Amino acid sequence: MNASGESDCAYGAGVLLRHLQAMLVEEPGVRRGQDLEHIHRMRVASRRLRAALPLFESCFPARKTAAWGKALRRVTRSLGAARDVDVQIEALQKFLAATTMSQFIPGMRRLQVRWSQQRMELQKDVLKALDEMRESRIFEKMGT
Repeated sequence: MNASGESDCAYGAGVLLRHLQAMLVEEPGVRRGQDLEHIHRMRVASRRLRAALPLFESCFPARKTAAWGKALRRVTRSLGAARDVDVQIEALQKFLAATTMSQFIPGMRRLQVRWSQQRMELQKDVLKALDEMRESRIFEKMGT
């Protein structure tokens, strides 16, 4: 690899590491599941990391980038599903707080309960995906 390629790879490693660190910072909050912003920020970081990985894949062994991509895809997918329900719940809460149409409130409350139950189930998927990433030691492998 020439000097230009080495500097490109050094830059790429820095980009990947920055997004990886952004994910890691959010992990404790995502695991607690109390503040939906942690899910949002971790999802954004995982999407950015996934988007950057193919740009610099020539800098890493193909097996590694394939494994990283697969693990990141699983986490991003679970975070995305959870985030979608979080957004729906938040919009419904705003609607309920602002509505004056009392005939819709019982139905909206029932929908709120259903979505909250769905979100609790999705949290299990998020935790499982994070655990799988931890067990595969992908965070450590990408950081070295």
